[in-house]
Amino acid sequence: TCEPYRQSVKPEDRMAGPAGTFNTGTNLIFQLLKENCDIKEAKHSKSHSEPKKNGMRFQAPWGKHNPPSTHRLKNVARMWGAGINQTAFFPVLMIKDPYTWMGSQCRHPYVAFWEHDKVNCPNLINK
Repeated sequence: TCEPYRQSVKPEDRMAGPAGTFNTGTNLIFQLLKENCDIKEAKHSKSHSEPKKNGMRFQAPWGKHNPPSTHRLKNVARMWGAGINQTAFFPVLMIKDPYTWMGSQCRHPYVAFWEHDKVNCPNLINK
């Protein structure tokens, strides 16, 4: 939660960014964080740097779409994950209601594969 995070991470080392499964709005939340949030002390960080120097990162250092329960402190994201203190990162978790999420998966499946057709997607019933 926020209070333990604030107590355990020095202000200049604090970072935040999106985490969540595909099609939940992680790219949108990154844009909103980048434009609207500012950890002023991040400008003076020696442990990380972002283009706007505001502490808002593109993704979790263990990977934007990787579950923290299996990847945090065990995986380093290929892009922008190396050298980042994963315990200093505050994930902004994105979720979406299941039905809308399934429709998004039909339009942009990324790496998910399941039996369905374009006419009846999401395929919630088995004929």
